[in-house]
Amino acid sequence: MLRWPYLPGVLLIAAAASPALPAAPRLTAEVVDELKRVHARFHGTPGTVARWGDQLTATPEFFAPLREPHRNVDEPTAALLRGLQGRLARGCWDWQAEDDAPGLGPGQRTSWALQKGPSGRRRIDEWLAAQQPEVVVILWGTNDLGAVDPAAYHQQLTEIVRTAKNHGSIPLVTTVPPRVGKEREAYQFALAARQVAAAERVPLIDLHREVLRRAPGGKWAGTLIDADGASLTAPKEPGRDFDEAALNRHGQNLRNYLTLHALGEVDAQVLAPFRRTAMHRWAGAGLVGLTVAVGAWTLWDLRRSNRFEGMNPLAQPPRPQASKRARHK
Repeated sequence: MLRWPYLPGVLLIAAAASPALPAAPRLTAEVVDELKRVHARFHGTPGTVARWGDQLTATPEFFAPLREPHRNVDEPTAALLRGLQGRLARGCWDWQAEDDAPGLGPGQRTSWALQKGPSGRRRIDEWLAAQQPEVVVILWGTNDLGAVDPAAYHQQLTEIVRTAKNHGSIPLVTTVPPRVGKEREAYQFALAARQVAAAERVPLIDLHREVLRRAPGGKWAGTLIDADGASLTAPKEPGRDFDEAALNRHGQNLRNYLTLHALGEVDAQVLAPFRRTAMHRWAGAGLVGLTVAVGAWTLWDLRRSNRFEGMNPLAQPPRPQASKRARHK
């Protein structure tokens, strides 16, 4: 698996032009094994997907549209959509529309997740207790750019990822997208997120790289990044469209597409084997239970049957009586 040792000095050398990062590594055997160890500690409701982040996440344009029909969808992506729509736990779709939804902090920095919440515990611990998520999609850092040192961001994001893992929740780390006027800082933060994902052996959704790669004519401002220079675009058209050209012009749609595929990969390689194992256990337990039930019914039926009335079906059969001629011999 690709690894980037964390060297703060390296982060300070990033070019102002924000060079594109190399492609995010797919799930290696090492990562899959780590995620299986994490999931073995999971005791919540299967199919619960939490989304934690700032204003880029606290919007109805992220994740929730994946329950709606999309245009120009190839069959593999369509299968991922059907799978997510069929397995997502009830109520998860509407979390971002709720007031004070766990994990959402518009305008907040990464450190906010680690600060004390209303209960006196850290907010992240409150979120995990309230949601019991099987998977957590994480995107923090937008509001840290220019205000927080990349080394501090690296440390805080690491603590968030480790806390989720220790709870039995699989974290998916998302890199911050490019930002107008803070291209260098966004690159440094994206690199730090990559380092955290590599060190902790968790999946990476490299939104930063995809925005740079897909920007029409190399111009991502006004196409994938909104006029404010920081938010992902969400125009009504092309809307729910997974055509390549549409993905290049709709920032939130692009993030939804990347998140869907990352979730699909985790589901196929980590969660699905757990489901099959659980089904085999349930099937085995059901067969034992059925056998016991059939046996009990059979005994009950024998007891009530006129043919066996007065007999104990478990008793030894009576010995045959010898004939009188045999006894006199």
